[in-house]
Amino acid sequence: MIDSIIERARRELPFAWRRNPWTYTDHGKKLLSSTDELNAYICAYGEMHKCKCLSALQNFPYEELPSTFEIVDWGCGQGIGTICMMECLYARDPYLLRRLKRVTLIEPASVSLTRALENVSNALKGWNIEVRALQNYLPAYNNS
Repeated sequence: MIDSIIERARRELPFAWRRNPWTYTDHGKKLLSSTDELNAYICAYGEMHKCKCLSALQNFPYEELPSTFEIVDWGCGQGIGTICMMECLYARDPYLLRRLKRVTLIEPASVSLTRALENVSNALKGWNIEVRALQNYLPAYNNS
């Protein structure tokens, strides 16, 4: 699923942006506000995120997961981390994915959150798993 998301972004990225897609996302630091920026981000950083997630999840204590659980992805971007987690659960043991009851996606950029909801919902097609999307920032340090 992740590879198809990256491939879609490559297909849909404007030709003029393909040479240096990271420049259209302020090197991954800006809140994205258009479909072209979403695609540029995934073209520039999608493979890196996939590799980092898969590496981090190699030693995840899957056997310690409770009988039902939820994934909360705060700062979810386009949902790549959640989809990596779901793919790892399924690869480890398809029964683990059946124990997943809800995915909560939290992201401040509405266009990214919409894409994450689309990506995760497509990845979960056929599974009875609730997906929620919340547009929110991380809490401020000084609560202002």
